[in-house]
Amino acid sequence: MLGAESLSGSGRPSTKLERLLARPGVRPARGDLKEFLSKRVDRTVPEGVDPHRGTKALEEQREERF
Repeated sequence: MLGAESLSGSGRPSTKLERLLARPGVRPARGDLKEFLSKRVDRTVPEGVDPHRGTKALEEQREERF
């Protein structure tokens, strides 16, 4: 069942992307992702914080199982 949109004459159901973009306030992305990432300022890890603490916790859990 397509509803009222099927009466518009388009002949095909809208895609999920089209439905998302039809929502108020939603804008499609603009520009090149590679360019954006090349200009992005790299985030640094605050001093004293271990960036791998989640990985270490998982490794400890695995060790306990064996």
